[in-house]
Amino acid sequence: MIDSNLLVGIVGLIIAILSLYFTYYFFNKGIREKKPFYTIMTQGIITNIGTDIQNLKVLYEDKEIKNFSESRIAFWNGGKETILHSDVPNNDKIKIKPEEGYQILSAKLLFSINESNNYRIYFNDGEVEIDFDHIDYQEGCSIQIFHTGKTSWSVKVTGSIVGAGKVEHAKHIPFPKRRRKAFWISLLIFLLCSISGLLIVGIKDIKSVQKALAISAGISFLAYTFLPLIITYRYTKTKKTSFILGVQDDDEILKAPDFPPTGFIRERNKDADPTW
Repeated sequence: MIDSNLLVGIVGLIIAILSLYFTYYFFNKGIREKKPFYTIMTQGIITNIGTDIQNLKVLYEDKEIKNFSESRIAFWNGGKETILHSDVPNNDKIKIKPEEGYQILSAKLLFSINESNNYRIYFNDGEVEIDFDHIDYQEGCSIQIFHTGKTSWSVKVTGSIVGAGKVEHAKHIPFPKRRRKAFWISLLIFLLCSISGLLIVGIKDIKSVQKALAISAGISFLAYTFLPLIITYRYTKTKKTSFILGVQDDDEILKAPDFPPTGFIRERNKDADPTW
């Protein structure tokens, strides 16, 4: 039989950990802040023209190009504080820009969740400016551009919002990092459960010590199993509006770990080919 004092102590510790989590969760849920996010999805229509395909030339408005790609950019407010037109500083407007050596050829607004946001797209000097009246929580738009890059890394979104800082790429944690994060959290849970269990039962009775360590190991194993799913859900939820806008961020693919998985994540490379 499991020592009742040991069981009560470990259950009490688990309740304490859960209480801290839910306190943190509801505290963040009640915070009102502006969170300008973006994601990019790119399809390389023709790449490495003249290199992979000999004796072929592609012209765009009488100019020869080496690559021709379509990108869709989702831009939205992930925070519960409304972003207003006046929140965009004149010297740091929200823009889509090509990386050095590439060129944006055209741009148009594809879709907006709330038409009252009144999104406006201006294409000048090879850059795309995004303007709007206001953006409430989980409202946003998707923009289509054609450019001479190869992947989503060939273009970038810049600009800032007063009170929020720079427009941020919606985060993604690759699987090796999720698993590594889960390992350290699980190890911490194991140590806390083991220490609390040993303090309750003492270390004189070897059977009680074994039970305490076995229960602690079981709890930490469950945490290690399910934490990556919880972490994945957290970051997928961040991109919920992006999915509604029809843009499935391919940065997850471009920055995928090597195979077999070593945990090494490739650095951003504007000249990267569309497939690895």
